[in-house]
Amino acid sequence: NIRGEWRDPYPKMNLDGGYIGDKQVQCIDLPHQHFLKKGAEFRLLGSSPQPDVHEYGRDWHENKDWYEVRKEGILTLDLSSDLRRKLLTMDIIVTLDESINCSGKECDVDTLTVVRIEENIYYEYVQRPCVELSFFNNPKKIVPEWEENSMCGNPKTTAAYDACCEYPDELDWLYARYLCHYDFEKTSYDTAKKRCMDTYVNGDLCDFHDSWSTDECKTSDQSFWDIHDEWFWTDADCTIKSKINEDGAVAIVHLPSNADTIDLRVHPDNTNYFKVAWESSNYPRPSNSCANGTCQSVYRGCLCDISIVESRVFNSLPTEAAIVERLHIGAVNPQLLSSYNQVQNNGNIQVWEKTGSYDEQTIFGVTYRGKQIYLKNIQSTVHIVGASWAKFRNPPSFLSLSFREKRDAIYETDAVLEEYFRNDNVGPFLALRIIQRFGISNPSPNYIARVSSAFKSGLYPNPSGDDFGDGRYGSMEALVAAIILDPEARSVVLDADPTSGALVEPLLKLTRFMRAMEFQTNDISGERVRLRELQGKIGQESHSSPSVFNFFRPEYQPPGHIKTANLFSPEAQVLTGPRLISFLNGIISMVDHGLNDCFSGFGETTIFWCDGLDYYHQYYDVDKVHYGKLNFTPSDPNNAASVVNELSLLLTGGRLNSNSRNIISSAFQDAGDSSDGLRLAQKLIAASPEFHSTSTFDATSVDRPEMKTPPPSDKRYKAVVFMFLDGGSDSHNMLVPHSGCSDSGDKKTSYDHYASVRGQIALSLQSLLEIDASGSGQVCSTFGLHPNLPHLKTLYDNEDLLWFANAGILQQYVTEDNWSEKTDKTALFAHNIQYQEVSNMDIYEKQAGRGVGGRIVDVLLRNGFSAVATSVNGVADALVSSVATNFILDPWLGLQKLNPSEWAQKIWDPVKQLNSGTNLGSSLFGETWSNSVLKAVGENNFLKDTLEATELQTTFNDTELGVQLEIVAKLIKSKNARGVERDVFYVQKSGWDTHENIQEDLDELTSEMNSALQDFTTEIKSQGAWDDVTIIMLSEFARTLTGNTGQGSDHAWGGNYFVAGGEVRGKQILGQYPEILSEDGPLIIEPGVVIPTLAWDSIWNGVVEWTGITNPDDLDEVLPNRNTFINDLFNQIDIYTTGAQPTPTNPSPTPPTTGSCEDSLLRAKIVKDGRKITRDCTWVKNRATTSRCNLTGVKDHCSSTCNVCSPCTDSTLRFKFEYNGRMITRDCTWTGNRNKVGRCAIPGMESTCPVTCGAC
Repeated sequence: NIRGEWRDPYPKMNLDGGYIGDKQVQCIDLPHQHFLKKGAEFRLLGSSPQPDVHEYGRDWHENKDWYEVRKEGILTLDLSSDLRRKLLTMDIIVTLDESINCSGKECDVDTLTVVRIEENIYYEYVQRPCVELSFFNNPKKIVPEWEENSMCGNPKTTAAYDACCEYPDELDWLYARYLCHYDFEKTSYDTAKKRCMDTYVNGDLCDFHDSWSTDECKTSDQSFWDIHDEWFWTDADCTIKSKINEDGAVAIVHLPSNADTIDLRVHPDNTNYFKVAWESSNYPRPSNSCANGTCQSVYRGCLCDISIVESRVFNSLPTEAAIVERLHIGAVNPQLLSSYNQVQNNGNIQVWEKTGSYDEQTIFGVTYRGKQIYLKNIQSTVHIVGASWAKFRNPPSFLSLSFREKRDAIYETDAVLEEYFRNDNVGPFLALRIIQRFGISNPSPNYIARVSSAFKSGLYPNPSGDDFGDGRYGSMEALVAAIILDPEARSVVLDADPTSGALVEPLLKLTRFMRAMEFQTNDISGERVRLRELQGKIGQESHSSPSVFNFFRPEYQPPGHIKTANLFSPEAQVLTGPRLISFLNGIISMVDHGLNDCFSGFGETTIFWCDGLDYYHQYYDVDKVHYGKLNFTPSDPNNAASVVNELSLLLTGGRLNSNSRNIISSAFQDAGDSSDGLRLAQKLIAASPEFHSTSTFDATSVDRPEMKTPPPSDKRYKAVVFMFLDGGSDSHNMLVPHSGCSDSGDKKTSYDHYASVRGQIALSLQSLLEIDASGSGQVCSTFGLHPNLPHLKTLYDNEDLLWFANAGILQQYVTEDNWSEKTDKTALFAHNIQYQEVSNMDIYEKQAGRGVGGRIVDVLLRNGFSAVATSVNGVADALVSSVATNFILDPWLGLQKLNPSEWAQKIWDPVKQLNSGTNLGSSLFGETWSNSVLKAVGENNFLKDTLEATELQTTFNDTELGVQLEIVAKLIKSKNARGVERDVFYVQKSGWDTHENIQEDLDELTSEMNSALQDFTTEIKSQGAWDDVTIIMLSEFARTLTGNTGQGSDHAWGGNYFVAGGEVRGKQILGQYPEILSEDGPLIIEPGVVIPTLAWDSIWNGVVEWTGITNPDDLDEVLPNRNTFINDLFNQIDIYTTGAQPTPTNPSPTPPTTGSCEDSLLRAKIVKDGRKITRDCTWVKNRATTSRCNLTGVKDHCSSTCNVCSPCTDSTLRFKFEYNGRMITRDCTWTGNRNKVGRCAIPGMESTCPVTCGAC
């Protein structure tokens, strides 16, 4: 749903250092009455004047009755109009095939929107794409109807409505009339002025105070109350300036004359910066004193006078390449302009001149991106007045600042998509992704290059006939032909390469099996194949992708040989144990019973007593209990070897290895008659690695080891529950500043400050659940939780939950000036990358291939613990381990055993033989399947028996998170039966990617999380295991503080997270909540992105210690980047009520026996004369010592100067010091919050906080 008013109207850079909108026609260059020129497009609206690409009113898209009211304001074409004659064809889209003359009111307007050709028949004019340059000469002031705002308008564009003053010299109270020829008619400045002078004897434009409409615009008076952009021309002048920040980004500033207020989009204080193409890196910026005073210094920027210079680019015929490279301003087809003459046409370049020489009006015609385009021989440059060396190319934009039309937002979107589509990376990207979908997960670089080349050229050669493709960039025909016909795709030799091929997608396996085995529907089903709930059963279903990122990630690496070889296997991500068994059971069900839902069948329900389908004792009419069945008949049905060979050809492309053929042939012969033998052979081949992969499998006769039940343990048990909120949770609305804040001014965090920054997505103060943070050294003493998190409040108040403020993935500490270069090992804001970072906690990939939970379990196993990692939400990267048992459960499928019906053919022994060990050189993908099937069957059998024997005392809500935590609760209760001493669980709640409607979505999400956690807490407490459990909440990232135009928030960085459990040292907020949330804060970048000040490594350090891992080398293995934050690592004692104090890195000072009489060496924040200043004790001593010592907190800070030597006290002021390479402001509470030894070692800290540091 594209809405113009939602769109950022400012220029945007493209991927090549230019602008979105380059090579587009300028709107000021559209010919007069362009709606009558050849190529003009009109779209049939039908009986309603509601437009498709224009917007009128904030509720235009919802209030269709509104258009019935304004029908009287629609321009009706004259009966004699040539345009009306063209539109009477009643075609859906009418494109003028010739230029035509105007008639009636058409002759008096600059443009059209909606026209009436007959009673209740309307067309909409769709103006061709055009752009406006951001900076222009001779701007005029434009104002809304009541002059409550103002900005500058380009007089050459239709930037405003006319507003005519009948008596423009009456300055005391000027009224203007809107003289439109149709409702919401926009005009150029000259048209508006001429209309005024033609209408009134003394009429003219003026800087009016109020306006009203003429009878011709009678619906507009009520309409203007609803429209989101309304601007009228005045005759007042206007000035445009450029504001430049340190990075060279520019903001547009308008200074209309006699302006009471200026629109926020162009106000001098606006921070709507955008990138521009500077001609050099030398430009005014705060760090060079705004070009040594050339520009005015403003907050974090320089406000500069500008001049716009337009000049020709070529004075003689250039090359085609030079035209494309250096010309950026488009032109109208000169054949539509009678004043131009063609003077050159050499096939590649056409030249049109207006004056007989190469000048700014010359137009070149060339082919660009496969299309004929026209470019003006002109460049527009913005010069900084007084700094001749500072200039940038005038940036274009599709959207006008005054009227943000839906049409222009659509054109901008199309241009952005075209920009991406034409990027050099698109060919290789599509080649790799689509090759993967054609069965080669790891194509060679040369294969990708060949396919990419076909995509770009639009052709793939065909030696035996016509080439594939149409010769145009982006030909999918050429790309697909290149994929399928490439030698790498067709070479039989590569089948023997263990890294070649892929696992087959679940849906393709199912459809291939059904087609090859000649599935046919019956009369009950009709022609429709009635497959049901395949997404849950096998992990893939048509039109049911669980997210925009497909069913699996293209870069997914399953644990085992594929990950060790650094290869990819996307399909393996859905190859979980429950789904693997569900797939095999579904195939077995179809072979035995046809298509229904019995015994994990893939069909719809036909009967409710599936045991009545006993194959040998049928209780039902066999043809009435399914929606179709397999009808394959072998060529030689009684010959076991022949049947198996034929099935191998149909189901594995003939790749079934000889040992497997013998196993299946033997099973066929032992099955009974040929019908039983065929059914068994179909089931077994469907369990073979060759059926599930696309390469060869070289098996041995050695069986794979089966799962062994671990013995019970008498050691203390502990469990970590990794609760992942998928999508990026808006945790800024989970933990909110409430009251008792250190400064409630505009620039300090408080509830009002939070509300002003978050705007329409802020929670109300009254709705927040208050929590006490007075002992946490935060900017506020009271915070509020989201109103749907009462259980989290209870846990916090009971000291069982603590919050971590402003945490996130960090490579190292960063500032707003260096964050980009200091995060070069990751890709911030991307779901897939940040999911991996949070899961792996290994930003430098020192322990590549394992997740943080997997490494915890690996180290615990090595240290003698019985430890297990269990995902209750499919494959979880966080739990990938090198040695640990990794159970994978699916809460929606439940646990089922392979071949579940008691009377079914026995298949387990031959399935184990088919998936036996392999020789070196066997397919890694087949190996992945075989290892998975043996592991899945063992795990599922064990866990099914264990969980079915475990009963809980609590009834959990049937929600996504509730079902998962219920399984976790059962696993915790069955810890003795499982013989486990340490568990790491993974649960996940999806849906947190709240780009739209965040208030409503967050209400639902937090309510479900709160309910699930309450049920879980109740159950675990009833088990007496609450002290043994830690729940840690994580997400890829938080979301922007500022809302977007869809009433949501976007991907950001730092956020707030919690840890809960019986031993958690709760009722505190660790880390540091930002002191300023607005964009002038030192931690705020982009549109409301918070730079985290607390690394996840610091949090995990204390959690990992609690699990029993305390050796520094072991901690370094689990958290490879933790030493980057060595001074800020939480220890177990910081997060939990148990654990030893960390060993100090430096010897503790011997406390003196008398009180301290030292001044602090640090600069403190002191309130003097009602304002805050930052001073040290030298300032106190300098003069007026007595009065300065009496200022609040100074005696504690400067005890020697103020002669207050006893008792020993900490400074009560906030002080400034250097920490990890940056200046921060903290108090003594922060010093003692964690890592006290390290923080007290900071120069000046002991003298400032002697009590905390034990230095009295």
